[in-house]
Amino acid sequence: MTLSTGSKVFGLVMLAMLGGLAYGLMQFDDASDAGATGEVVTVEIPEGVAAEQVGDILVDAGVVDNPLSFQVKVRTDARAAQIQPGTYDLQVGMSNDAILDRLTEQVDVVEAFTVVIPEGLTVQQTLRAIADADGSPFKVGQLRKALAGVALPAWVPAELPQKAEPFEGLLAPNTYEFRVDINAQELLNQLVVETDTHLRDLGIPQRRFYRTLTIASLIEREVRVPDEQPLVSSVITNRLRIDEPLGIDATLQYAQGETGTRVLTPATELNSPWN
Repeated sequence: MTLSTGSKVFGLVMLAMLGGLAYGLMQFDDASDAGATGEVVTVEIPEGVAAEQVGDILVDAGVVDNPLSFQVKVRTDARAAQIQPGTYDLQVGMSNDAILDRLTEQVDVVEAFTVVIPEGLTVQQTLRAIADADGSPFKVGQLRKALAGVALPAWVPAELPQKAEPFEGLLAPNTYEFRVDINAQELLNQLVVETDTHLRDLGIPQRRFYRTLTIASLIEREVRVPDEQPLVSSVITNRLRIDEPLGIDATLQYAQGETGTRVLTPATELNSPWN
């Protein structure tokens, strides 16, 4: 179909008007709001959201009054493809250019490493697990030195048997993800805090924290079948009540500095504070 000269002229006029409208919207926004200061609001940009949808998010957050000028802006600005998902602090009345600058800032990605600490490990084994984790920046010696600077919870007894490891049982087992730039002392403190939090969540008196932790640790090392835990708990509690040597593998192995070894019968007579 051949367009008449009048139709062509009308089409050109409409294009010019639409172009002028878009330009005017962008110019009005940038001219009226540029450099404006206002209330700071937190805006969440979800993963995978389209650039034009960001305009609606900005309106809902109160950063802009109307999404149209921002939507027109992102259609003509290459930065629209570089908008990063995340949480941003934006000011009410920011210009489109300022908003795009903020949403396309490159965030430095900090490497992390994962540490798996199984249940039943000693302090030394836990430090080894941290040091041996893929990507870990630490050596066992560094961690041991840092541990000396970690504060013990107030409920840990001031008097422990000679050569006792005060942090035994305090480094909570779990799977952790740490930044590679974390301080060793901060890392270890997080493990201690997690143990303290777990005990507080039990709702038991603080004076019973250490005893509860000790018995739980013994059961953890002694029992492989969960159904047997109540029985072993009763045995330990009864023997403590009558001041009888515990005589279980967990205490005997620990007293002899061994793990995973078979305990011979004579060892049950071992004279040790751990037994």
